[in-house]
Amino acid sequence: MALHTLEVGTGNIDTIVFIHGAALGGWMWRLQLGNLADIFHCLAPDLPGHGKSAGDYSFESATLAVANLIRDKAHGGTAYVVGLSLGGLVAVNLIDKHPDLLHKVIVSAPPSGPVPGTGILTVMMRFMLPLFKSDFVIRRTADQLKLPEQDYENFRQSQKTVSADLLLTVAREVHAHRLPESLHNATIPTLAVVGENEIAVNFRVVRDLV
Repeated sequence: MALHTLEVGTGNIDTIVFIHGAALGGWMWRLQLGNLADIFHCLAPDLPGHGKSAGDYSFESATLAVANLIRDKAHGGTAYVVGLSLGGLVAVNLIDKHPDLLHKVIVSAPPSGPVPGTGILTVMMRFMLPLFKSDFVIRRTADQLKLPEQDYENFRQSQKTVSADLLLTVAREVHAHRLPESLHNATIPTLAVVGENEIAVNFRVVRDLV
């Protein structure tokens, strides 16, 4: 499965792959790509079912697609990987399944189950999605996130085009996911971080991951 990918810094030696969060896209790494293009070869894919990438989303399909991207486009077939939220969980899966492709990894607030309230959330999601796709709510959300104005249109398009099925799949897979026991044997240097205002589940996952 080929992923739509933003690519900069092709003349540089080392590759960094940036993996976005749920219902977003590679565009969210605009500032990082701009700041690092003179130093690193940078790839920012849209995960399956997100943005301009086709296909159905699952952790397995996303992990395999990013692994193939590293093999095909990363210089030397290996990369540093940075993942935010859902992208962080994909990065964790890469550590477990494809360590030979990785130099070092940074994950920020990777989600993993169990997540309280998932059942109610999935029921409500189908009915409330049209509200969340309204221009008023999208603008308010962007303002609360302090999203740079240059990124607003990409954010708006991501929110408008995301499907209920995709969000339900992500919610269910996160709830069912458990950090694999085999991570005890992982040797990839990994920095796991979590913002001070994140939900309790994300703090737990980062502690467990460490």
